[in-house]
Order: sequence, then C-alpha cells, then structure tokens
Amino acid sequence: MSHRLGLPALLAALAGCAAVPSQATLDLHNQRASDGAIARAQRRFGGERFEPSAYQLWGDRAVDPSAAPDPATPVAVADRVRGQGDHDQLYRMADGSLGVAGPTCAAGDACGCELGIGYVYLRRGDGHVAVVRLRPTLKTYVREVDACGYGCGQPAPPPPTVIAGLGVTDPTAIEIVEESVRVERVVEHCDNPTPRP
Repeated sequence: MSHRLGLPALLAALAGCAAVPSQATLDLHNQRASDGAIARAQRRFGGERFEPSAYQLWGDRAVDPSAAPDPATPVAVADRVRGQGDHDQLYRMADGSLGVAGPTCAAGDACGCELGIGYVYLRRGDGHVAVVRLRPTLKTYVREVDACGYGCGQPAPPPPTVIAGLGVTDPTAIEIVEESVRVERVVEHCDNPTPRP
C-alpha cells in the first residue's frame, strides 16, 4: 500500500521533527556528550581526574615598571609539551611546578564568549598528566518568539588567563589532548529585534 503525504501534511511533519527540546533534555544531552568525551580521553590516556590549582592572570591591569615583580606570578616558559597548540602557553609556577593556559572560548564577539571550551585534568600512576580540552561542536535549535534583543549593551571586559597548576616539573610528563563534545543550545529569533540597553 502506498502512503503519500500532501504538502500541508509534509510541512507539519517536518515542523514536528524540528521541535525545540526542553532545557532539561538539552542539559541531559550535553551532560552525556561531556561524560562520553571524558571517558574517551580516559580510555586513551588512562589516569584519574584531579582538580589543578588555578591562577588568574589579568592582562588588562597596568603594571608599574618600577615595582618589584610579584614572586607568586607564574612566568611563561618556552618549553613545549606534547599536543601543545598555537594558543597554549606553558608557565612555571611560584613553587617550581608547571602550569598550562589554553583558549577558553570557541565562539564569541564583542559581547563576550558565547561558546566556552572546557578542560578536564587526568593524572596517571606514573606521574604523567593530561590536560583534556573539550572542544565543542554546536547544534543550535531556533525558537521563534514575539520579542527579542540584539547586541550586548556594555561590552564584556576581557577574561583573565586561567593557568592550571599541574603539580609536575618536567614538561615531558604533560600532554594536551583534545576531545570533541557536542553542545546543544537554543537561540531565540524574532522578526523585529530591539537593541539591548
């Protein structure tokens, strides 16, 4: 038996397929995707998760050239580690151990970061450490609304550089690995957006 849909029925079926999931469903999908990416990294590298110490370096603060340098401030070093990308920087922390800072935003504009990059840290029994970068791939659902805004009013200040202190002193004991993680989100669209204050 042949089943044929007329144009109105076909459009209704397609609209049903494009329904916007609830926020709870999106959160569940995003959590599962993140857990899966972390599990893949652990299968490849091994080790257990740990929380590194964190140091925030504010690049927009004026520095008094006559002042003595703060001994607690991490110092960038030229050493490189396995998997290091062009935007990753290795630092020597105040205690002599090494730290890494990498990009934290996958997509943004003058209003700030729209899509962040997450990090997870793994340590093996042999002392080797992995910095796992969770690089998002985005799936966007569009919700039609009556009113919406554009722009950001006041631009966001630049974020600090966050340096993860890894607790090891040898660059050969550090590896940066990337895992792709699917992120689902909803954006609102309307016919006549107004500027945000």
